[in-house]
Amino acid sequence: MKERSQLARSGTLTSMTRFSAAVDVYIGKLNAMVKDDKRSPGTPYTYQTQLKTNVLPRVGDVRLGEMTTPLLDKVITAIKDEVGAVSAKTCKSVIAGVLSLAVRHGAIVSHPVRELGSIEAAPKTAPRAMTDQERQEWFVMLASDERANRADIPDLSLFLLATGLRISESLAVLWEQVDFEANEVEITSQINRVKGVGLVRRRTKSRAGFRVLSLPSWAMAMLQRRFSAGVQLDAPVFADALGGFRDPNNVRTDLRRARQPIGSEQRRELGRELQKIRREAGLLQADVAQRLGWPKHKLSLIEPRVCAWTARKRKPSWRCTE
Repeated sequence: MKERSQLARSGTLTSMTRFSAAVDVYIGKLNAMVKDDKRSPGTPYTYQTQLKTNVLPRVGDVRLGEMTTPLLDKVITAIKDEVGAVSAKTCKSVIAGVLSLAVRHGAIVSHPVRELGSIEAAPKTAPRAMTDQERQEWFVMLASDERANRADIPDLSLFLLATGLRISESLAVLWEQVDFEANEVEITSQINRVKGVGLVRRRTKSRAGFRVLSLPSWAMAMLQRRFSAGVQLDAPVFADALGGFRDPNNVRTDLRRARQPIGSEQRRELGRELQKIRREAGLLQADVAQRLGWPKHKLSLIEPRVCAWTARKRKPSWRCTE
């Protein structure tokens, strides 16, 4: 009781402050760091989402003086089991940031997160490089895909393969950063969508992100083809229809659509034919997928979906049928 009384009299946060109140102080400081360009604009949104969804429902009403290592171990383990290891890692980082602030304010004397074990989040499928044949098939498929060509996916894919950049970094490259004489491109920034602000071009996450890459001749040939006399040097290399920056989320959607086996008219026709045969046999997608040993979503990607707007009294919505 003496220790609790001493802690309660020091700092803005005290041992009696609830965790949810400490979160408000922490988010305020995090937003200030974003304004000072010390944190990514997407960090507060990601942290607030995890706090609202996974952390505050579990420990929001717990006082800072009651945040112990055993309690947090149970919380993080529950998030890992119920949601996933990736979310558990993010939640652990958020809680650690809030409690670090509590230590600096004198609300607690030790940091309970430091004693927690590491969270293993091994990918289900190990990443690998594309083979030469896969690369050739990829670009052949893109060449016949009208949607992919309208979304400028072929040239962007070529640039990604040549540089190994993230999508957000590739979309932030300006023409003035391309050196045609030295066959090099300078990487300094990335594109992020910030809630309530829009697309923001900012520096890369770390100093290691500032780099100059040498490009192969086939990548430089593609850039030479895209470059023209009327291009402004401060414009992005991969711009949207209005000449501005593209949204990384939209580009990821375009890439997913290009990977789906329904891009070209020939594949769409095949999907309609398979759907017709399945319906004539009186089978559902789940039945066919089970017989073939496929996951159901694979069959749903092949067949076209028929969706219609249903005007229900309580909740109008799109309704898709097999």
